[in-house]
Amino acid sequence: MDPSISIIVPSRGRLARLGGLLECLTRQTRLPRNAAYQDAVFEVIVGLDGHSPADADALPRDCPFSVTYLPLPPVGISAAKNAAISAARGEILLLVNDDIEPEPGFVAAHLAAQSAGHAVVLGASPFVRWPDQTVFDELVARTRMIFFYGELADGADYGFRYAWNLNLSVHRRLIAQAPTPYTTNDEIPAPGAPFCAALQPVFFDDVEFAHRLIGDADAVRYCAEAQAPHRHRYDFRGYFEREALLGVMSQVLAKVNPACHQAIFRTASQDLLATARESLKRDVPDARKLLQHFHAAADQPWSEEMPSDYCDTLYAMHLPLKRRAFRCGLIAAAGLTGAAWQDRLRLSCDALRRDAVFASCPHWATRPADNPPALSRIVAASPRTSAVPTG
Repeated sequence: MDPSISIIVPSRGRLARLGGLLECLTRQTRLPRNAAYQDAVFEVIVGLDGHSPADADALPRDCPFSVTYLPLPPVGISAAKNAAISAARGEILLLVNDDIEPEPGFVAAHLAAQSAGHAVVLGASPFVRWPDQTVFDELVARTRMIFFYGELADGADYGFRYAWNLNLSVHRRLIAQAPTPYTTNDEIPAPGAPFCAALQPVFFDDVEFAHRLIGDADAVRYCAEAQAPHRHRYDFRGYFEREALLGVMSQVLAKVNPACHQAIFRTASQDLLATARESLKRDVPDARKLLQHFHAAADQPWSEEMPSDYCDTLYAMHLPLKRRAFRCGLIAAAGLTGAAWQDRLRLSCDALRRDAVFASCPHWATRPADNPPALSRIVAASPRTSAVPTG
């Protein structure tokens, strides 16, 4: 008998984190017993994006449930999820990041919510806090910089932009009813593949998928009991490079799913681009000062004695910088024609290095043009798409 739930894990270069996820899954409780499936009602399918044969011996093997590893060339997150889903046997697909730490009732909570008739269920994955928590760490955890779990109401329903794949279950029947992924001229989806493989290497894959599943309906049920804290630590540089990559990928989204792009940004791609170009010309000296002040404040150790509204104030302060980084990536991607998708990461990093504002910060002023950060770090910094900027 097949398991009820297939846990889908795209993973790239993070075997230690993957091992931690599997360890947490060994401690799941309150699961209904399936006599024909000896150990659990779930299986785990891991799409190893850019797998190195040298890592084969390091893959965790001793699990009390079925684990299938799918070694893949560098294909991007969408294709890695598609490969895992094609090998999955469960009627419920539980899409997760490899760096979440599911609590014991995690799988049972998803199963209960799905059994109650909610075909798309978002679990809770707040960021963990660190022993040396900085102000920047606290900002990420408390505000809408990446996610905003603190604003969600347990049992409430939300739209497609909340379908974050680091902790989301989807019933197969809904996928079967959804339109097939959109394509670009050089990409043809595999039959039955739910994710748009043109969205490479990462970002907008989850919300584009959800938009085809539920459109504008509030059909993502939030289940706070499906707890799986997110053990990922953003740094200052990685956060803004992530925003620039979102800008790059928004251009791809506009090509593969114009309706989804319109639903997110509320304007046509060419109008968004025109606004971005005009905006980057304004107030460069003031923006440099803002970046300097925000960097200095964010780098301080966090203290619970800081004012209660301190994070909210800094969050509001940083929004022009967040939008600027996004616009840098957006503009850079507009000039990219015929390049391989692997170049998008370098493009986003170089966009900040060349910007009149971000180039004034040591994080980008000292970065060699031919030495972008590792793809695994940017992929780790995603949520797969999280709080989507408004341009």
